[in-house]
Amino acid sequence: MLILMEMSQINFNIDNDNYHFTFSKFLVEPCLRFKHFDKDEEKYYPDLVGYFSADCELYDKWNGCLAIEVVFTNNCYSKKINSFEKNHIPIIEVSISKKLKLETEFCVADVEAYYYVLKKIFAKKVFGKIRSDPVSNKFYKDKVASLENSFVQALLALESRQELYKEEKLKLEGQFNHLNLKYEKMKAEMSNLQSLLEQMKQREWSLNNKLNYYKTMGFWQKLKQLFQISVD
Repeated sequence: MLILMEMSQINFNIDNDNYHFTFSKFLVEPCLRFKHFDKDEEKYYPDLVGYFSADCELYDKWNGCLAIEVVFTNNCYSKKINSFEKNHIPIIEVSISKKLKLETEFCVADVEAYYYVLKKIFAKKVFGKIRSDPVSNKFYKDKVASLENSFVQALLALESRQELYKEEKLKLEGQFNHLNLKYEKMKAEMSNLQSLLEQMKQREWSLNNKLNYYKTMGFWQKLKQLFQISVD
């Protein structure tokens, strides 16, 4: 407990997730008597209550503070956990494994050596377990505000896209109408060309018939025809 109290920064490993906490101060074994305290309620003396610095991870969720319980034998009991959670105080248990526990018989030198061993271990990482995990009202409100803001931004982006699609649609419709007009004009021109081609075919047919007739005429008939044409 003394080692943790001396640390302004603690790297917790909780369920294989890493949390970096920065503390501004600690209270050692404070007496906690909650607002709903009655004759059946207990007073609680957590090993440490640490207060986060403002930029600390989980500051808003846990309302800026955290109870740390150092466990050698017995874990936190359910009534204590429920009471802390009901009063928005999180609890992290730090269990001291058997191999890290001090022997039953020891001297001052052993205690000093044990202190520095633990300090070296805790400086790298502290393995813990969250037993009370409350969520502050501010955290909920901030989450709701963040979601509302994200929704508004998404809605504005959607409306912007819709306007862009409308402009693109109008542009494409204009291009389609222009191409359609050109197509209709080309159809009319094609129809005129087809009609002119039919007239030319009729003219060619008529001229071929006359040519074939001239070919079958005798000399005097051609001469007579020539003079008739002249007279006409």
